[in-house]
Order: sequence, then structure tokens, then C-alpha cells
Amino acid sequence: MQKRGPWQVHENATLTLARNVSTRYVLLAINMAIGVVVLPYNVQHLGSATYGLWMLAASITSHFTVLDLGYGGAVVKYVAEFRARRDAGALNEVLSTIAYVFTAIGVLSYGIAVLVAIFFPHIFKVEPAQAQIGRAVLLIVSLQVACGFAFSVYGGVVNGFEQYHLNNVVGIVFNIGTAAVNVLVLWLGYGLIELVTATTIMRIAPLWLYRRNAYKVFPDLRIRPKYFRRDRLRELSGYSVYLAVVDWSSRLTFATDALYLGVFMNMAAVGIYAIAQRLSETLFDLTSQIHTFLLPAVVHLAVDVDV
Repeated sequence: MQKRGPWQVHENATLTLARNVSTRYVLLAINMAIGVVVLPYNVQHLGSATYGLWMLAASITSHFTVLDLGYGGAVVKYVAEFRARRDAGALNEVLSTIAYVFTAIGVLSYGIAVLVAIFFPHIFKVEPAQAQIGRAVLLIVSLQVACGFAFSVYGGVVNGFEQYHLNNVVGIVFNIGTAAVNVLVLWLGYGLIELVTATTIMRIAPLWLYRRNAYKVFPDLRIRPKYFRRDRLRELSGYSVYLAVVDWSSRLTFATDALYLGVFMNMAAVGIYAIAQRLSETLFDLTSQIHTFLLPAVVHLAVDVDV
């Protein structure tokens, strides 16, 4: 009888869920504590208008995630399914296919950011002195989004294997580190561009650890051009389209206000609104975690019972 690899052994479902949920809520609690301290500190040192400029750039780049097209959730679903089937070949086909798709999406998202940066002062109500800073901040923050797309396949592996706690721990460490860097940069008297550069570096750095975690939970992971399959892409797309529609409708309803304020009002208004928005997003995060962990668990259980 062939010996199973460590990724083929299914852990106790209750223990796995408890570990994932507990570390996620620790992460959320730390983020809330960081927000209570760092948010007023940033507004005090930057001013509401400059802080609003930063939040406007962040809001713009957050909408680039619609380019995900629901593939992020689809990857988790199919990773959980083929993991339950102990099919390493199918897993590598899915992951290799989506890895190249995500890389292309990352390049596209940065191209869109460049276009928005060119027309930035014509789209939003910014002072002449804010235009160049806004462009620079947008391009810096967009680099994080583009890299996030390129590395998101590894997050899909970790999540599909129900090992969320690994990336939660990384997030805890780097979020605390990012907050410390944020405070230090402003304490030293630097401005918005330097602050955004430093914090963006701190947010890109853990992507390599997420990649390492993916290989840890799935040692047989092989992302190769030869594993790219159009039929796998069609399979993923058939599921992802529904997730994309839900995401787009949600963003249209809840995540466009900062853009409207930037177009029709000014950066100070964006800055004031961003504070309230951060609070509402925190409350949403607190109440929307369990279903995230249940998706791969339910898929794995359904396939395992069927097999």
C-alpha cells in the first residue's frame, strides 16, 4: 500500500476550524487595536486632506480586486475538492492554470493604475500640489495589489487545505510590524510618499512567506507552463462567474462612496469619511468569518463521503 503524503491526511475537522477561527479573530482584534492607535496618529501628523488623499488611492486600488473575477474563491473550492480526491495531478493543473491567469490580471491591474494616475487630477478634485503626490501614492499602492494577484494562487492553496492559521500568524506578525514602521516614519518627520512606500514594502514582504506556507501544506506543488489547461480554466470560470457577480454587486453598493467624494467634493471629505468606513468594515469583518472557513471544509467533506 502506497504511503500517503502529509497533505493527504485529513485532520480533525473541529480542531482545524477552531484553530483557523481563533487565529483569525486574534488577527482581527490586533488590527482593531492598531486602528485605534494608528488611525488618529496618522490623521494628526498628515492632516485630514493628505490622509484623505491616501485613502482615495487605497479605495481606487481596492476596486482592482474585481478583476479577480471570482477565481480566488473558485481556486479554494477546487483545491479542496482535488485534495479530497488525493489527485496531485489535477491540483497542479488547476494551480498552474490559475497562476498564469492571476499574473496576467496583476499586470493588467497595474496598467489600469498607470492610466488612472495619468488622468488623476482630471478625475478627482485635488489641489495642484496634491496631484503629483496622489499619482505617486496610487502607483505605489497599486504595486502591492499587482503583486498580491501574482501570489494569490499560494493563498488559494493554504485556504483550500484549510490551513488558514498559517497565514493568519504571518498576518499578525507583519501587521504589527507595519504599524510600528508607520509610526516610526511619521515620528521621524517623513511625509506621505515615504510612509506609503515603507508600509507597502511591509505588506509585500509576507507574500513570500505565504508562498512558503503553500509548499509546506502541499509539498507536491508544481506550477509549470506544461500544466496549463484550458479545460481547467473553463471549469474554474463556470464556478467563479457567480462569485464575481456577488462581489461586484457588493462593491457597487458598499465600496464606492470614497470615489464619489473624491470626484465631487475634496480630499478632506474623503479623509473624514474614511474613518467611519474603517469602523464599519471592521464590524463586517467580525461577523463574516465563519462562512469563509466553511467553504473548503464542506467541499472536502462532500467529496470525501462521495469517494
